[in-house]
This record gives sequence, structure tokens and C-alpha cells, in this order.
Amino acid sequence: MRLISIQDRRNKFEFSTSQLAKFAGYASALIGVQRILLNDFYSLVCIVPYLAAFMLNKKDLALRNSMLILALYLSVDQGAETYSETPAPIRYLIYLTILYIFVNEMRFSLEKLKIFLFCIFVWLVLAILNLEFINYDTLLKDLLILFLVGIVTVMSDDSVRLFRIDLQFLAYAILVVLFAELLQIATVFDYRIYGYLSYDSTKFLLVLPAVYFICEGRTLAFVVSTFLIGYVLLLYGTRMIPLAFLTALLVYLIPRAGNGNKHAFAILALFVSVIWFFTVNLIEISEFKLISSFVRALDGSSISAFFRLLDPIRYGELELLFSRSFFEILVGSGPGTGIVDQTGIMSLVSVHQTAFDEQELRSGIFFGFHDIWTDFGVRFGLIAVFLIYAYLTKQIVSNKNNKCTISIMAFMAVTCAFFSTSGLILCTYIFLALRSSLTSDEIG
Repeated sequence: MRLISIQDRRNKFEFSTSQLAKFAGYASALIGVQRILLNDFYSLVCIVPYLAAFMLNKKDLALRNSMLILALYLSVDQGAETYSETPAPIRYLIYLTILYIFVNEMRFSLEKLKIFLFCIFVWLVLAILNLEFINYDTLLKDLLILFLVGIVTVMSDDSVRLFRIDLQFLAYAILVVLFAELLQIATVFDYRIYGYLSYDSTKFLLVLPAVYFICEGRTLAFVVSTFLIGYVLLLYGTRMIPLAFLTALLVYLIPRAGNGNKHAFAILALFVSVIWFFTVNLIEISEFKLISSFVRALDGSSISAFFRLLDPIRYGELELLFSRSFFEILVGSGPGTGIVDQTGIMSLVSVHQTAFDEQELRSGIFFGFHDIWTDFGVRFGLIAVFLIYAYLTKQIVSNKNNKCTISIMAFMAVTCAFFSTSGLILCTYIFLALRSSLTSDEIG
């Protein structure tokens, strides 16, 4: 009887610890995006879910992983001199802690490791052949990418099970973020003063509640949350997040609608949301980047002209990508390498724009690009990019519920957050959670 009593007390303690951690997570989500009211404080709130993760440790691995994802999301890596950023020591403490967990929990599959090392060998040989076109800052970023891709691909199934997440908690925590953003918009935000509502590199995670609701078959909640998320994304001033979101949802919905699934109604709701997105009232929509770019592109006389007008810089990057040899297009030119603009394709970019740094514009050798298919494709090839998206498309189409939700969020992560350290680590965490969900039914 005494042993049973001790076990009951232990279970109650673990339950109360988890509930306390969740409360701390929800409170952090509410406060952690108040960029205007709490400008000197909000960027420090990420430390709360970080500490909550340590409080949980291995008592609740799914919730611990979700807390670390929330801490990463709430840490502010870009404020654009408008909002305060999380101090670098705090951000890197979160980064290094997560990287330590990745490595500490890792056991690898020997066969997968051999294949991965062969790919690295090929890319390093290509980099050596293109040594004169290597940028060492880009090389360091690419080595981090290879390290993180290696973790995702070679980790054994037994190890990857440790990275399950409490998806329901995380979706509701981001839902709290959504309502906090709406509250901020309604009370203190003025885009004429502050520009965009957020400049952070991991803001794509805002779409998680809508993705969670549609994959759970909660159509009404999906429609309402999509309307609200669309409005916030408009004020985020981003084009890629809504486009990636719509693309991923169509990949999810079209096969199911073709099979007579009830989500056919959700497709209609999706397009209604798009119409609303472009005709939202009470604001001058032509002043927003997403809307103004689309309106301007409608003047194009052909499909290529449409895309050139929609985003001239991204169109130029694609022209650069396909100006190389067929071999380089397929397998890339190796880590750290760039592209020489021999025909002046990027001459349209001025030094006053933030698309490229002054050194790139002056030398005509470009290293950092706006989309994964150009940035990743330049160095690792379009075959690698195709395999990533083919894998994610297969998971989105063939799975349901939590597995499908994480698949869509992985699609969003690689499309929208590949360019920053915070985004790369978040991508890795989501991919490990995806692998965990595919090898185990224990995900929350």
C-alpha cells in the first residue's frame, strides 16, 4: 500500500509539473509577441518555455520538445531596427542546447551514414573544383546545413522516437500567439509607423493552428483560423508564407476532394479565404507588398512576364540558376559556392535594396538567395531539392491527423525558414518530429 501511495504521489507530481509547464507556455505565447507594448521585455520571454523544458526533462519528452520549439519560435532573431531582438547569448544558448540534445540522443544507422557520407564527398569535391567562387560565411552555413541534414537522415528509428511532440499543446500555444497578434493590431499597431508586424525568421509557424484543425477534420475551426491568420500574414508583409501555405493545403486537399472526402468544402473555404485576402476592407491593400506585387504582375503579357513582374529579383535568381551547366543544375557546385553573373542579370538590384550585400553587387558573384530551390539548389543541386519536396508531398498525401499536420509544417519550414540559423534548427526539429510520428504512434 505504501508503494502504491508513493507511485500515486509521483504521478500526481508529474501531472502537475506538465500542467504548470503548459500554463507557462501559454502565458509566454501571449506575452512573447507584444513587440510594441513590451518592446524592452517581450524578446526575453523565450527563456520561460526554455526553463520549462528543463523542468520537464525526460518526464514528458513530447512536451519538453514542444517547449523547446516554442522557445525557439519566441526568440527574436530579426527586429529590423524596429523591434528589440533577443540578446545573442540567450538565442545561442537555446540553439546550442537543442543541438546538444540532437547529438546526445543520436544513434545512427550505418547504411544511411554511408550513403550520406558519399553525398558529402561528392559535394566537397565540387566545392574544391570551384574554390575561387567560395564565400566562407556561406561555407559555414552550408556545413551547418549538412550537419543538420545528417542528423535527420542518419538517426536510427529508436533515437528518432525521442523527438515526438505534443502537437495539440503546440497548436494551441500558437493559437494564443495568433490572438495576441490580433489584439496588438487592434490596439497599438500602425503599419505606417512600424512597417511590418514581424520580421522574425520563424514566423511561418503561425499557420500551425489552421493546419492542425484541417488535418483533424475540424472544418469550421480551420476556416475561421485561416481568415485570421491571413489577416496577420498580410501585416507581416510576407509573400512566401501565404503562397507556401496555400500550396501545401492544395496538396493536402485536392487528392482527398477527388476521393469524395468532406474536405471538398474546405477547398471552397480556402478560395473564399484567398478572395477575402485580396479584398480585405478597411485598409488600403495596394500599400502591402503581397497585394501590390500581384496587382503589378497582372500587367504582364505572358506567364514569364507575370512572374518577372511579380518578383523581379527572384525571377533573376532563377535565370542565374539555370544559366549554369546541366550538371551543376542537377547536383550543384558544392558547399560555400556562388554564381557569377556574367550577363548582368542582377544589375536591376541597387545597393539601397537589402536583397544582396554590397560586396556581391560589386563583384557580380552571388551567394545568398531568397528561395530554397535557388539558395539550396545552387550548392546542392535541384535533385536534392526535388527529393525533399517529393518526400514531403508523399507524406502529406498519404497520411492523416498528426502525421499530416507535421508533414505540412515541414513543407512550410523548408520553404520559409531555411535562411537563418533559428529557422534551420526549427526545420530539423520538425523533421525529427515527422520521422518520430512515422515510426511511432506515441506522438501527442
